Amino acid sequence: MGVKDSPLPVPESEHSELNFDWNDVQFFVLVAQCGSLRSASQKANRSVNSLRRRLELLEHKMNRRLLVRDATGTYLTEHGQRLLAVGNGMYEASLDVADEFARAEQEQSHSVSIDVDDGLTSYWLMPRAPRFVESDSYLQLDFRSPLRSRVSAGSQCDLTICTNVPSRRNLMVTRLGYLHVQPFASRSFVKRHGEPEDPAALDTLPLVERSPRESEHVGWAELVSKRLERNISVLANSGCSQFAAVCNGAGVGLLPTYLASADDRLVPLLEGMRQRRDIYLTYRRDVAEHRRVRLVIDWLKGIFNTRQALWFSEHYVSPTKTSNDQTPTE
Repeated sequence: MGVKDSPLPVPESEHSELNFDWNDVQFFVLVAQCGSLRSASQKANRSVNSLRRRLELLEHKMNRRLLVRDATGTYLTEHGQRLLAVGNGMYEASLDVADEFARAEQEQSHSVSIDVDDGLTSYWLMPRAPRFVESDSYLQLDFRSPLRSRVSAGSQCDLTICTNVPSRRNLMVTRLGYLHVQPFASRSFVKRHGEPEDPAALDTLPLVERSPRESEHVGWAELVSKRLERNISVLANSGCSQFAAVCNGAGVGLLPTYLASADDRLVPLLEGMRQRRDIYLTYRRDVAEHRRVRLVIDWLKGIFNTRQALWFSEHYVSPTKTSNDQTPTE
C-alpha cells in the first residue's frame, strides 16, 4: 500500500484518554496489508461498511487520519505507516501470548488438534484415524477445518496441514507430499454431456468452483481463459460440498486426484489440465515435545508416505491407473 499525506484533518475528539480496541487495530493492519477495504472484508468475513465504521472509529479515537481512499485505491498516511509498524509488532506479540495459552492447555490435555482442509479430513484422514487412535486409549484427535481467510493468520491448533507455509516465525515445517489437481466429472454427467476432448470443449459445459477463492485452492481462473468464468454454475464453500456437487453431476470441477479413490462415480478428465500444490505440516517446536503430538506427527507422515499413497508423489499418477500399475510420471 502506498503512502499519501492526509488531505483533511480529523475533527477534534472530546475524550481525554485513549481506550483502543485491539480488534480495530487488527482490522486496520488487515486493510493495510490487503490494499483495499473490499479485499480485507472478504478475508475478515465482514462487510465493507462494517470495516469502514471500525476504521473511522479508530481514526476518531486517535484524532489522526490513517487511510486515504480515492479512485486509485487506498493509501496510508504518515500516521497510518507508524501505526502499521506498531500493529505488526502487536500482532506478533499476540501470537506469542496465544502460544503460551496453547502450551499450558496442551500440557493438561490428551487432545491433539489439527487444522486441515475439510476435504482431506473427510476423505483421507478420517478413514485412517480409527486404527491409529486404538493404539492409545487416552489420545483424542481434534480435527478442525476453519476458514483459512480469518483475520488471524496464525492457527491456534497444535498441527496445521496446508499448501502455503504461513509467514510466521518459530514454525517447524515438514513437506508431507504433493497435491495434484485436475478436472473431474461424474459418470452420469459424462453420459449426458460427453467427455471433453480438449480444454476448448469446457466452453459449453457447466463448471463447479470452490468459493471463496483462496491461494490454497486451485481455481478455474488459473487454468482457463477469463471467458469461461461465466460457465460456473455452482459455487461450493468447502471441499466436501465441492466434491458432492461434482459427484452428483452438477458440472466439471477441479479436484485432488486422491478423491478418485473415495467415490467410483468420479471420472478424471483432461489430464493435461492439472496443477500441483505442496502439502506441508507446520507446528511450533515446543508442541512436538509432547509425546502424543509426536505420535500424531509420525502418523501423518506415514499416511502421506508415497510408497503407500502414490497420489501424493512429486510426479503425477493418473487416477485411471490401477493399484498394480501406479508409476509416477512427469
